[in-house]
Amino acid sequence: MKIVFNDGSEMEVDAVKNKNGELEISTLTVMPDELKSKLSDAFACKSMKMIDAEVTETYVDFTILKKIEMYPNGRLVGYMSQEETAAMKEAALLVVQMQAQSLPDEQALLVPAIYPEWENGQSYAAGYKVNRAGTLYKCLQAHTSQTTWAPDTAASLWAKVLVQDANTASEWQQPGSTNPYAKGNKVTHNGKTWQSTEDNNVWEPGAYGWEEIK
Repeated sequence: MKIVFNDGSEMEVDAVKNKNGELEISTLTVMPDELKSKLSDAFACKSMKMIDAEVTETYVDFTILKKIEMYPNGRLVGYMSQEETAAMKEAALLVVQMQAQSLPDEQALLVPAIYPEWENGQSYAAGYKVNRAGTLYKCLQAHTSQTTWAPDTAASLWAKVLVQDANTASEWQQPGSTNPYAKGNKVTHNGKTWQSTEDNNVWEPGAYGWEEIK
């Protein structure tokens, strides 16, 4: 039995087994350094064709050498894992983005990069969060997006996600009518800490609706 690698080279082996997505390559005729060198070659292992008298199998994308073990009888077994394909990575990202939609705003702002970029021609549900030019926004009402309804220009459809915790002073950001600060919210602005004295507060600290606190 032998393996023909992607680069055309060959290796004598005794068994090749695919166990739950992990490839086990067993040999008694190859030296440890030679086996390690070959199985560490991602290009060579991109496609491996196992050939014996009865069957031919091809293994694709098993390019990650996890370990090589030597057994008392001198048998070497290399354990290979399959690299993530673009489809797998895209699927994993989609799952993360779906789960991220359930995070509260204060947690969402800690990981803004996992949220999808706003796109034109997409259907958005109320509460859905997107990135737009590095800023996180929340959809206010369900709609199908248009070029003139981008989050940074359509205040009736989108609101910037702001942390509004009465007990935590976060950096003040200009809110809109859809995401104003509430009475008691604390912010920092121009090197000072402020507390809102009004509900539905959209004013800048120092102008109206805020009192400086220590």
